[in-house]
Amino acid sequence: MLKKLPGISVGQNDNILFRGASGINVMIDGKMTYLSGSQLANLLKGMSAEDINKIELITSPTAEFDAAGNTGIINIIPIKNIKKGYAVDLRTAVSKGKYWMTNENISASLRTKKINLYGSFDYNTPHRFTQNNSGNTINEEENTFQLNRENEKTFKIKYYTWRLGTEWQFSPKHNIGISYHGYIDDFKGFNNSTVNKVDNSGGVTIFYPFR
Repeated sequence: MLKKLPGISVGQNDNILFRGASGINVMIDGKMTYLSGSQLANLLKGMSAEDINKIELITSPTAEFDAAGNTGIINIIPIKNIKKGYAVDLRTAVSKGKYWMTNENISASLRTKKINLYGSFDYNTPHRFTQNNSGNTINEEENTFQLNRENEKTFKIKYYTWRLGTEWQFSPKHNIGISYHGYIDDFKGFNNSTVNKVDNSGGVTIFYPFR
């Protein structure tokens, strides 16, 4: 979702770049995250776009912001329920490529005249699969061998992301609150490679599978 912002790109190791430069900071609802590049990338991947109200891009941070964000600051503002009472929202999305992938979210809030409690949980499985084929010919004395390689990589990924918070409206124009954002990622990679050796002189094919 950040790639849609002007000047924002994602480099190697999921580092967020602004106009090609690193050092941009990310805030969630006006609060600095202070996460590393990979940790921040995993947190954002686990967030549901339906829970985001808007994304602000601050290209010239003022003195009130941390000096570490002098390249720029991205402020992700989540949707808040402003109606009194309680609300529970369940969402799910399913897609199919090589593997089934799901994105599920549950959010809930309870608001009274002065107190607001809210929380959400996301479960995301953006599995990936890649396949590469290559080959070459080897001349050995009077025989010629054809080597065909097939490499398959499977990445089973699970993201668990949650957000909990509370706010106290102590005056018509002022409130104070606390929130907690967390995530857990479960990343498993599998590599399956096979080499087919074809002996043209005898028409014999030998398989050498390995992992």
